[in-house]
Amino acid sequence: KRQKATKKQSELLTVAKSSTHHPPLSFQTPAFARHFLTYFDTALGVPLPERSYAENCEFYTPDHPHSRFANILDALHDEFALAHTIGWWAKMLLLRDVYLCVFLSCMFEIWELTLQHQLPNFAECWWDHIILDILVCNNIGIIAGWFTCRYLLKVKEYNWSGLWATKKGKIISSFVPTDFDEFQWEMLSNWRRFVSVLLFCLAISLIELNAFYLKFVLWVPPPHPLNIGRLLLWLFMGLPAAREYYQFVVDPNCYRFGPQAWLCVCIFSMETLVSIKLGRGMFPMPFPDEVFYPWVVFLAVATVGLIAYFSLRATPATTADASSAAVSKRKKQRGNHGNSNTNNNNNNNQSTKQPPSGLRARKMAK
Repeated sequence: KRQKATKKQSELLTVAKSSTHHPPLSFQTPAFARHFLTYFDTALGVPLPERSYAENCEFYTPDHPHSRFANILDALHDEFALAHTIGWWAKMLLLRDVYLCVFLSCMFEIWELTLQHQLPNFAECWWDHIILDILVCNNIGIIAGWFTCRYLLKVKEYNWSGLWATKKGKIISSFVPTDFDEFQWEMLSNWRRFVSVLLFCLAISLIELNAFYLKFVLWVPPPHPLNIGRLLLWLFMGLPAAREYYQFVVDPNCYRFGPQAWLCVCIFSMETLVSIKLGRGMFPMPFPDEVFYPWVVFLAVATVGLIAYFSLRATPATTADASSAAVSKRKKQRGNHGNSNTNNNNNNNQSTKQPPSGLRARKMAK
C-alpha cells in the first residue's frame, strides 16, 4: 500500500510539474492541490469511491433476516446522520432562530435534490430526505440547540467568566462569550430585512455546499480531520460574524459590517472560487430539465408574490406611520403651546401681585 501511495504521489507531482496550460489567475492545478494535501496526510491524494444513497430505497424490508427496517438502520449508522445532528445544533447556536433553522434545513435538502447530478452522495431516497434528515436528525439538532440557547446560555445566573475558579478555567472563559442574545430576524417585516436575511441564508448554504464540493474535488474523505477541523473553525468564526451581521441588519445606526463578518465573507468566497476553479471539467453533465424548469417557475412565482406581498404590506404601514407622526407632531405643538400659556400666566400673576403693606409685613415677620 505504501509503494502504491508513493507511486501515485510521484505521478501526481509529475503531472503537476508538466501542466503549464493552466489559466493565468490560477495558482495551482487540481493535481498539485491534491498532492499538496499529502503533506498533511500521506493517505490523501487517492480518488474517493463514488457512493450513492439511492440504490435501495425500500422503506419496509420484511424479507431481511435481521430487521424489517434494515435500510433505515443502515442509514442511521452512517457518519452523516450524526453529522446532521451536530451540525444543526451548531447552526442553532449561530442563528438562534428556530424558524430560520427549519427553513435552512428544508432548503439544504432542496439543494441536494438540485445538485445530485453533480455529487453522487446527494442522491438519497425519499424517506432519507424527509424522515431521517428533516424530521429526525435535523430537528433533534435544532431542538438541542434551542434548549442550549434557552436554558444553558440565557440563564441570568450563568456567568461564563466566573464559572471556573482555576487559572485554566479563566483562560478558557476568555475565549467564550459572556452571554448569548436571542436573535429575532423578522425576515418578512420589510423587503430590506428579507433581502438581508436571504443573502445570509445563501451564504450559509454556500458554506455547507463548499464542504461537499471541496472534499469531492480535493479527494478528502468525509470523516477526515481536515473536514472536521474546517467545520469547527467555521463554528468559532461564525459566532461573532453572525452577531455582527445581525447588528448590521437590525440596527439602523449601524452602517458597516464588522471585521469578523468581512473575514467570513472573504473565506467562503475564496472557498467557492477554489471549488469552481479546481472542479472545472469534473461536472460535465448539465442541469436536467426536471431541475432547471421548476427552479425557473419557482423563482418567477416567488418574485411576483414577494413584490405583491411587500407592496401591500408597505402601503398601510406607510399611511399609519405618516398619520401617527402627524398626530404626535400636533400633540407636541399643543404641549408646547400649553406650556407657553402656563408660563405667560405665571409671569402675569407674578407681575400683578402687590407687595405686602408695612403692618402686614410686620405680622408675617412675627
